[in-house]
Amino acid sequence: VHRRHVVEDVALLDEHLAHPFDVILADLRMPGLSAEELYARLRQRNEGLEDRLIFITGDAESPDAARLLEEAGVPVVLKPFELAEIAQII
Repeated sequence: VHRRHVVEDVALLDEHLAHPFDVILADLRMPGLSAEELYARLRQRNEGLEDRLIFITGDAESPDAARLLEEAGVPVVLKPFELAEIAQII
């Protein structure tokens, strides 16, 4: 797993239209782009990529996080976690 700036990762999504991603793991708290913005951009693409999203967080209880997680309806993995949890979701 490579760590890049979130904006770079979203640009990767835009670049690889012909090669869709199987899974997108994203933390709720990311530098440069909020999880809400990422989710909105994925939905805007109208390719179903938002359905491949798994959010990772240590703070699912905050009102903003809870609202986004409810709206998105995608799987959530709480920190700390084991890789087996993500594998099971996938």
